[in-house]
Amino acid sequence: MKKMLAVAAFSLIFLGLECTKPPDEGNFSLVPVGDTIYTVDSLGISYNFEFTLKNNTATEVPLVIDCPASMQTLPQGWYISFCDTLNCYPLPCSTNVLKANDSLLGLHITIGSSAGGSEGKTVLTVTSGEEVDSQTFILKIAE
Repeated sequence: MKKMLAVAAFSLIFLGLECTKPPDEGNFSLVPVGDTIYTVDSLGISYNFEFTLKNNTATEVPLVIDCPASMQTLPQGWYISFCDTLNCYPLPCSTNVLKANDSLLGLHITIGSSAGGSEGKTVLTVTSGEEVDSQTFILKIAE
């Protein structure tokens, strides 16, 4: 009898675990590599906020990458740019297609400081159809 109860209990536990699904990651993921808030010593310094884009499907996913002006808080003269390991691109950038089960590495958003201001913030948005993923990056100047 004890053996049957143990088997029944194990079966219930196993079935319960099997029914638990991981959270839905969607078709793609925007994954920061390192800090999303960074402090530099003085004005005039820029910082590259690195991130990876990961395709969570077995099909190609077209992407639009942007840092909408409405989601930026940048002091006068500060700038942002979107780059990979070789080039920088104007935003919004819609030329990216993420291959099936692949990742784009070496991507970064640069926030550059200039004269004046103590903090700059931008929100990176990546969209594919109805799906939107976003990440906030903040550059601070040490006081």
